[in-house]
Amino acid sequence: MKRRLLLIIFILMPLTILVAQEQSMLTIKGHIIDVDREPLAYVTVRAANFAYALSDEKGNYELRFRKPTSGKLVLYFSLVGKQALKREIEIGPNTHVIKVEEVLLQDHDLYMDEVEVTAQRDEENVSNSAYKIDRTAVEQARANNLSDLLQMAPGQTVKNPMLHGAQTITFRSSNISSQDALNNAFGIGIFINGSQLTKNADMQGVNPVQRGAFDSYAGSQLNGTSYAPSDNPGGGFDLRQIPVGNVEKVELVQGVASAEYGDITEGAIIVETIAGKSPLNFAVRYAGGNTNVFANKGFQLNERNSLSVGLDYVYSNANPIDRMKSYNQVNGNALWTTYIGAGKKIRNNLSMNFNTNLDDFKSDPDIGYALRNRYQRRAFSVSDKISLNYSTPIFDGLEASINYSYGESTSETIQLINRGVTGVTDVTEEGVHEGTFTPGTYTASMRVHGKPISAGARLNFSKEFNTGKWKHALSYGYNLSYSANRGDGRVFDPFRPISGGSSPTSDRPYSFRDVQPELVQQGFYVQNGIKGKLLDKDLNLSLGVRGDLQVGYFTVSPRINARYKLAERWSLTGAYGIQTKAPGLVHLYPGPSYEDVILLNSFNGKVNESLYLAYTHVETSNAQGLEPMLSKRHEIGVNYKSKGLSLAFTYFGNQNAGGISIDKVPLVVEVSDYEITGYPEGSTPEYAETGETKKYAFKSNRITNTNYTDSRGFELMGAIPKVDALNASFNFWLSYYNTISYSLSDTYKNNNNDGFFVESDYVYVLYPPTWRQSGRLQGSLSTNYHLSSLGLLISLRVESFIYNYTRSKRESDRAKAYFDQNLDYVFIPESERNDSTYDLLAREGDDALYSENPPVAYFNAHLNLSKNISKNIRFTFFANNFLNIRPEGNYRLSSGEESSYGPLNQAPYFGMELNFKF
Repeated sequence: MKRRLLLIIFILMPLTILVAQEQSMLTIKGHIIDVDREPLAYVTVRAANFAYALSDEKGNYELRFRKPTSGKLVLYFSLVGKQALKREIEIGPNTHVIKVEEVLLQDHDLYMDEVEVTAQRDEENVSNSAYKIDRTAVEQARANNLSDLLQMAPGQTVKNPMLHGAQTITFRSSNISSQDALNNAFGIGIFINGSQLTKNADMQGVNPVQRGAFDSYAGSQLNGTSYAPSDNPGGGFDLRQIPVGNVEKVELVQGVASAEYGDITEGAIIVETIAGKSPLNFAVRYAGGNTNVFANKGFQLNERNSLSVGLDYVYSNANPIDRMKSYNQVNGNALWTTYIGAGKKIRNNLSMNFNTNLDDFKSDPDIGYALRNRYQRRAFSVSDKISLNYSTPIFDGLEASINYSYGESTSETIQLINRGVTGVTDVTEEGVHEGTFTPGTYTASMRVHGKPISAGARLNFSKEFNTGKWKHALSYGYNLSYSANRGDGRVFDPFRPISGGSSPTSDRPYSFRDVQPELVQQGFYVQNGIKGKLLDKDLNLSLGVRGDLQVGYFTVSPRINARYKLAERWSLTGAYGIQTKAPGLVHLYPGPSYEDVILLNSFNGKVNESLYLAYTHVETSNAQGLEPMLSKRHEIGVNYKSKGLSLAFTYFGNQNAGGISIDKVPLVVEVSDYEITGYPEGSTPEYAETGETKKYAFKSNRITNTNYTDSRGFELMGAIPKVDALNASFNFWLSYYNTISYSLSDTYKNNNNDGFFVESDYVYVLYPPTWRQSGRLQGSLSTNYHLSSLGLLISLRVESFIYNYTRSKRESDRAKAYFDQNLDYVFIPESERNDSTYDLLAREGDDALYSENPPVAYFNAHLNLSKNISKNIRFTFFANNFLNIRPEGNYRLSSGEESSYGPLNQAPYFGMELNFKF
């Protein structure tokens, strides 16, 4: 790993000092002021990909870079505390110096003329299905973390903050199963300031092949209330760990992402944090037992250096009455920005982040019998990104970044076990062994300790050129990532096993440190943004391809996004792409699985006079040949824009193949038969082989690439022109998602009800896979009433849940094959499957189960009121489900029966925030 990183640095150094022939250069000059016509210093001005400048004390700036091929150029002006602005300028064929007219930046508060507080389509993004959340919307979102912030995106639902469990997100899917949801969330890439956050190094869970699922013992239960576990093995990144107090902008890509982004299948979340000079921003938020305090400040150290620092604290109490279940989190961040060189052509961002949290139960003798858990995580990350604005024959600018993160996570559960005396063993080798017995009642504990380590490097180049009348913006680059885990692993006493899961007494401790799990990935990409005219209409194309080396497999991922202007107000969009995601360490290194077959069990109340004899079967090839997950995505859409009215309709289809799944494989072992031959007084019973053998059958779990999902649907998003009479603006979206999911593996059934001992002629019976289909239609209407003269903003969001159904269907209840006592596979021809001979193998139950929830549409409404008390102080009051709309939920089965399972909406949730800026 170190050698590869050194190689990247070695390649980069000569490129940064490369001397090229002087090319045609463009100089842009201008002046920036505030609303009081005072000059604004240290405003960041950006043009092209890597051309940056800072305004001086007099508000003047100057940019010099290679003249772009386009006749138009967009300048971006940003300063924390001010409303960001972009300005389009024309470039003539013989223009080399441009004087831009004076730029005025408004204060970033509710006295602005326009305030946007919802996610908007990002038309500058290469993806057609990209949305952005700017700083104004971030400040109005009253979000504790990124999970809360993303609820304003199309297709997402407003939920009351729940900090007592990992928070993840899924894109463009309906009511998918738990494993489908894990794969969807795991396939979403998160990029912060150019560096990718990954879950690849996380192994914080129990043995998946022992339990038959990616699960955690750290689920929380207290006084009959269950909470989601704080670790999320095999799933997405925990969004609670990403605060938003220092977030400048968030982009969501739900369609085909740029070829620059690899190791993703479902989309990307791209976050940019505050950099440069900024006022002190301090806020206190309280709602429903959750308290959030954050502060950030940007210092301009000198004309070339600035430092932005932030601190975020969250405390959550699940029940304010007893205060037994709590969650604490502290995040700290620092971003140092410096400009290097006479022309400030080199810009460097050095970022450091620290995170720690504790999800805990306090001891209470009144609930000593209950499951109690504790989850703690500490993490530190550092990244550096350097941008160079320098023209050569092969690039106009380059960007290089390197990142490293280290974490330590501990999940611990404690249980009081009272299930009687049970035979146990701790052997880890195949064969017959003597074990011992547990007490009838004992305290059991299990600790999963991980030390995830991630490192990566990225190198990106850009170049603009023309071919005839077509303009090209070429980008290309390389990335390398490394993941490892050096924790103690799954630590527990096998003689005091914890309860729950499949064969809990058969599990064994597993040390990550001894195994040394590692994952190395690398990839490269080339992408060309093409602009021109086709049939005298504007055409924008983004053609890209990635090549990735993941877990020994090389994949090629072509991607295309296109936008064609049909008329002045109408445009047509389309996209197609392939995206891949490598399995993580939790998939690749699940550890051995054990199956203890009881041969003799004689207990007389005294351990030293009792016998537990077992045969232990060990499986080590539980994830052999695991491949990257693969997603094929396509979409087509139409857009309309005219005088404030905008509409965008997109139809999409996503097919995910090779998804992670846990399949059951039938196994039969033949073991010598034993019998007790004597009971010596005061010692263990004597035993001997009978000379015969017995067969024992069981199902062994394997991690495979057999999960498949097919999601299709549409998204309609729009904005209505501001109604001046009401001084209000309106935004809406409507989405429909329909998902089919199934495993390519057959369903196995153990046909012997007497346990492991094989007596039946049909040891295992195979049936065709069962598939699941679900659909969801919902919409959202947001209206903003804004009085800029008073600094007042009232926002109302109404959600409509129109249709929601789930269907589970079996292709057939008739067996398609079986395994006999010799574990020989016997296929049943389709013409013979209905024969009465195989009636005893038929599955019972309906051939299809259908549930619909709810039979009719229902609504929810959320209110947000913000008022600038002064230029520097803002008060916000917010309420989820403030009308207390809680209809009872019914579901209807295919038989026509109906049943109720409680309120559909969450309970009302109220809170307030006080924000200070100085």
